[in-house]
Amino acid sequence: ISEIYAEDKNDPYGSSLKLLIDKERKGFRPTLLMPVEEFAKEHVAETLSNLAIWSRDYAKKKGYKAPIIAAENLAPHNTFSTADSMKGLIKEARKKTEDQLIAKGLGIDEAKIEAEKMIGVTWDVAHINTLKKYGFEDKDIIKETEKISKFIKHVHMHDNFGQEDSHLPVGMGNVPIKKILDVLKSEGYDGKTSLEGGAATTLNTSDFSYSVQSLDSPIYY
Repeated sequence: ISEIYAEDKNDPYGSSLKLLIDKERKGFRPTLLMPVEEFAKEHVAETLSNLAIWSRDYAKKKGYKAPIIAAENLAPHNTFSTADSMKGLIKEARKKTEDQLIAKGLGIDEAKIEAEKMIGVTWDVAHINTLKKYGFEDKDIIKETEKISKFIKHVHMHDNFGQEDSHLPVGMGNVPIKKILDVLKSEGYDGKTSLEGGAATTLNTSDFSYSVQSLDSPIYY
């Protein structure tokens, strides 16, 4: 197979495309593969948009408010692991949602406002902290939060040491959680913040007491 594609220096991935052998013999040459982030953004944005529209229509029939669709940032070995990539995804999803809402009869401004209400980010502070394995520091993690703050609908809090997604109770790792919360407060964030730890399995106890203590709860003063 490698010999078949060896002559085509513009196709470095060709040697692994076994299913294209027959087409190759007919003169077909595959194009260069699309970067995974670009491919994922297009398709995930479409999925988020479709989900938002379906949920809105269903909720309207039942007399509910339209639910919020909040996509979560992932650990850095996945796609959508930085503020910039998440912003790109959400902007694309909102634009697709606006188009669908306009097709349903909403005005441009109304569609834009509704799309922004329905689609946003669940910001996982521990996931973004694992960028430290690539040389990021606290200041960089905080900067990521500043970049994405206007898109955040929900926050997940747990801890790690910047290398693995350990799901430690807040205060047991080095995630700059207090500084992140300060950023969110200064940016006017008023959504939900959830503790998402793993002490129930690793320490055989609840995360709650450890977490609120590390966040300076007055009941521990």
